[in-house]
Amino acid sequence: MKASESLQDFDSLNNDELNDLFNDYIENENSKNSDELTETITDSSIETINGVSYFYTEVSSLLPDKKNIYIHKYYTVKRGYIYIYSLQSNGISITDAMVDDLNYIINSSEYVSVKKSILENGVFTETLSSILTVALPIAVLIIIYLIITCFGKKDRAKLLQEEAMLREQYKNRKK
Repeated sequence: MKASESLQDFDSLNNDELNDLFNDYIENENSKNSDELTETITDSSIETINGVSYFYTEVSSLLPDKKNIYIHKYYTVKRGYIYIYSLQSNGISITDAMVDDLNYIINSSEYVSVKKSILENGVFTETLSSILTVALPIAVLIIIYLIITCFGKKDRAKLLQEEAMLREQYKNRKK
């Protein structure tokens, strides 16, 4: 998901800016409670993993049927995009093994620029659109014409031979 234009990367912020943003994030997360769902942040911190800053929250949610949902969430902004890694467990507490798996995924993440696809280029897509709407029907008509002319054409000698045979049959019927 795209981040706001003003924030391109957590790691470009100084500690005070990062802490202010973290406090706003926690306040926003705490305001998500509704009649159907009660969420409680049980732990939160700013963590640095592989040199990348993450907002970490541990959340316990209570559904109307008194069932608990446990969530561990890591949130970061890199290269102008928001990345959220989340682990959710329905009814059972999250184990250390589950957290280790999530940390493995986060540790193996690389935030690199992705080259734009040629399909995102407006000139290419307009040209391709023209080719598909104009050139493709013309090509189909040419193929049909070639099939008719190549396979449907009888040579002159064969036509004369068939004509002579039909005349002979016609004369025989008259007699």
